[in-house]
Amino acid sequence: MLLHLGSKPVLVASSSDTAARQIMKTHDLFFVNRPESSIADRLFHGSKDVAFSPYGNYISWLAWVNRFNGLDSKVEKSVKQIDRFLEGVIEEHIKKGKGEAESDCTTVARCQDFVDNLIEIKKENTMGFALDRDAMKAIILVWLLFIIEVCSLMIL
Repeated sequence: MLLHLGSKPVLVASSSDTAARQIMKTHDLFFVNRPESSIADRLFHGSKDVAFSPYGNYISWLAWVNRFNGLDSKVEKSVKQIDRFLEGVIEEHIKKGKGEAESDCTTVARCQDFVDNLIEIKKENTMGFALDRDAMKAIILVWLLFIIEVCSLMIL
């Protein structure tokens, strides 16, 4: 369904499975593009910078910069370290659930936390979609980043 919110067209896909996939498959470049801004055009020489340039060959062409300055390899190294950490967190919680890990709590139910709940959801498989290990790690990472953000705001 196509709606107009003011002068902006808004496309509403009522079925996530079929309509949204078809829309994203046939019109993906339209959705990944940045909105045009006359102010950004004037400030950044016709939107020739990285932040405001339209998606396409120009942005793809800039990928060599990350390889040249070593950012790609640094990111890959960091991703592996984070992945190992999150694997350890999940494994520790699985062992705790089986009673194999050292714990100050006498009962597992009293000590359940966010990760334990994710493991339980995965076991029960009641969400309507598969919660695999990578999805669990992604959810835990977002949760950790959220906690860090909230704590940093509390300090200010």
